[in-house]
Amino acid sequence: MFGPDMVVTDTGTFDAVVIGSGDREHPLASSTDAASVSNRAYMFIDPNVNTTGTDQNITEADLAAVDTTTTTPVDLTGKKGWYVPLFSGEKVVNGPIVVASSMIFGTNQPCASGTINSSTGDCDTSGNGTTLTCTGNLGIARRYDINFLTGAPASPGFTDTSGNVVRSETVAGGGLLPSPVAGEVNINGTPYTFITDNPLSPGGVITPTINVSNTRFRTYWHAVIE
Repeated sequence: MFGPDMVVTDTGTFDAVVIGSGDREHPLASSTDAASVSNRAYMFIDPNVNTTGTDQNITEADLAAVDTTTTTPVDLTGKKGWYVPLFSGEKVVNGPIVVASSMIFGTNQPCASGTINSSTGDCDTSGNGTTLTCTGNLGIARRYDINFLTGAPASPGFTDTSGNVVRSETVAGGGLLPSPVAGEVNINGTPYTFITDNPLSPGGVITPTINVSNTRFRTYWHAVIE
């Protein structure tokens, strides 16, 4: 229901295509297939830069699996991209966007127990989890902020209660987050780039760190008028 985002890399050697999988039309825990399937967030490398595209025949074996238990950047040596495995039943429910190397997207995980494991962040099945912060159990909603080149948490990105940098944070109320939107506003002559995906807390505006050289290069040209 949502298209991918395409990113032109600064190396000029490839374009990146980012997309997430998941059946948004079946978000409930009562939908057995949707509640147990293993979805992914993907980044595909497209080397067809400024040329006619060709089929890359990419399979999951060609991709590097991101270790979600660490914040270590993925090794793309000999790979055609990466994928981030999501929790069981968790699905990407909106269109990803990449701004200043940050890949932003939202997910929803059906959770029949209505509780979340405070240690793993997964839907709890032991009966000892923390009750979700909602009354209707709309599933676990998460917002992700990942570096599109490495699969690691973006910087500055999100942090957990201990101050550790993480790839995602849980959104109060659950449900399906709207697609993120990016833009620029000018306040008192200073431009500010922003991304927003959720008006609730946690949520609001994400301010990406943009590193652009201040160096300017003069260009000379002339026009011959007959």
